[in-house]
Amino acid sequence: MKSIKIGNRDYELNFGIRFSRALSRVYTMERNIEGNTMKFGLGVRMVVGYLETADPDAIFNSYKAALAKHKKMPTDEQIEDALDELATELGGFDALAEVLLDTLREAGFYEKIFTEMDETSEETAK
Repeated sequence: MKSIKIGNRDYELNFGIRFSRALSRVYTMERNIEGNTMKFGLGVRMVVGYLETADPDAIFNSYKAALAKHKKMPTDEQIEDALDELATELGGFDALAEVLLDTLREAGFYEKIFTEMDETSEETAK
């Protein structure tokens, strides 16, 4: 998916570095290392797992992150309305999450994440 219609406007979606950085501000992990708390952004890695369960928050966060390149962002409410409409067209949040996962795979930036997930799924299936 290369764009999304929000209101009367088509917004280009970007799944590159801005997308990854925006998600890493939302999906973080803290670790205590030698008395110092370190915060790690795990954006795409974590959101992919949530998308596999069709989590609506992950869908919203992914689309909002994919819109990060725009100087004038739509409001959260406008994004939510557009996603509700798109999910209705596609047949629900499961279908919308699948479109996102396919788009991320096709982007080519996150090959390692998907390879590791596929390997983990294969090991679990054994």
